[in-house]
Amino acid sequence: QISSGWAHVCAVKMADDLPICWGSDKGAVSGAPTSTALKQISADTVTCGIKMADDLPICWGAFFLPALPTMAMKQISLGWEHVCAVKMADDLTICVGVDYTSSLFLLPDMWRRKLS
Repeated sequence: QISSGWAHVCAVKMADDLPICWGSDKGAVSGAPTSTALKQISADTVTCGIKMADDLPICWGAFFLPALPTMAMKQISLGWEHVCAVKMADDLTICVGVDYTSSLFLLPDMWRRKLS
């Protein structure tokens, strides 16, 4: 898996599921975990992934770091200073971060339900 961020790219290596990042360190290159296997990765101004071992989110980078709740996640996606994820427990979407447009957290009813 691969994801392009603001000034960097991160990927999950097929051989060992470890993240690898390259590009400008103005993004989120340094700080990538070197011994934490990930099942998913998403990059923007920072980078976040979902840990293979326990499905918990992990984030790193030089800019805004989202205050994600400590709960198992199925999927994660970053935007400009915000992150949304699908919770493992109930398949509901949760978003945290800066809401510049006053619409990010006004999820329509269909997004509050299971996405299946």
